[in-house]
Amino acid sequence: MNIRKFTGATSRDALRLVREALGADAVVLSNRTLDDGSVEIVALADSDLAAVAPPAAARARTLAPRAPESVP
Repeated sequence: MNIRKFTGATSRDALRLVREALGADAVVLSNRTLDDGSVEIVALADSDLAAVAPPAAARARTLAPRAPESVP
């Protein structure tokens, strides 16, 4: 997993750095404005996303089944 931080003068600049380093399908995990007015983006490559969160179908299988509801 390769989570990285990118800093730019503006959001647009920081996002350009993300795309150059991680590709157009990069996943932005967070963004914030720093004290000096610059913008920090934390992102990871789309291919690393599975290491952070399992696919939704896998999570759904781990949920306990609901008890049937009685119908009056």
